[in-house]
Amino acid sequence: GALLKVAAAPIGLTFSPNITLMVMNHFLLRYGGALAIAVYGCIDYVLSTIYMLLQGVGDGSQPLISRAYGAGDFGELRRTSTRSYRAAFVITAACIVALYLARSVIGVLFGASAEANAGVTARLPLFLATLPLLAYVRVTIAYFYATEKTALSYVLVFSEPVLTFVVLLILPQLLELNGVWLAIPGPRGGAHSAQESFRRDPQTASRLYKKSAPIAFAMGAAAFWGDFLCLAQACVSPR
Repeated sequence: GALLKVAAAPIGLTFSPNITLMVMNHFLLRYGGALAIAVYGCIDYVLSTIYMLLQGVGDGSQPLISRAYGAGDFGELRRTSTRSYRAAFVITAACIVALYLARSVIGVLFGASAEANAGVTARLPLFLATLPLLAYVRVTIAYFYATEKTALSYVLVFSEPVLTFVVLLILPQLLELNGVWLAIPGPRGGAHSAQESFRRDPQTASRLYKKSAPIAFAMGAAAFWGDFLCLAQACVSPR
């Protein structure tokens, strides 16, 4: 039981991008057609590499943070956390620079059409701009489940796909395809704001820790249910 309680956060980290991908594909198909999906496919392929690198930082720092926390060495806990955040930001910054400079050829590398490649060139910077927020959240998730605040880590893990789904129900109605493209930055900023408040206000974090287990379960259920509804609707009405 205790093992599954702690393991739920890293498992959720693995599935969360896939949930976001499938929900995004559904709305992109509805508002932009196959071309929009091709553009997002190229973007997601390159961003997946960064997600794995950041997950590596989080997974690598988790046992060190847990050891310091268990030993009561809070000085080492802070130092390890700081090093983890710095490593995540350095990796993210290097990837952002490299991908921004190569943005005009990414679609070509994946065999996309000239039109899809132009879409990748135009849309990729929007996704790159939010990566520093993602880096911070990913390390914070590892910090939470390494220091026995597993419910808070669940909230952060599932907040992005849930908020993305909610935003996708609203923005495309107002902005059509542009609303779909804007559905990633907002939820990512929301997750960053949540983790920032958790880290800066221990009392709030403590209160939420006691109350957020049912919230986290509901968020996870909503994410998977939203994904299921999108797939079901796509099967009934592909367009």
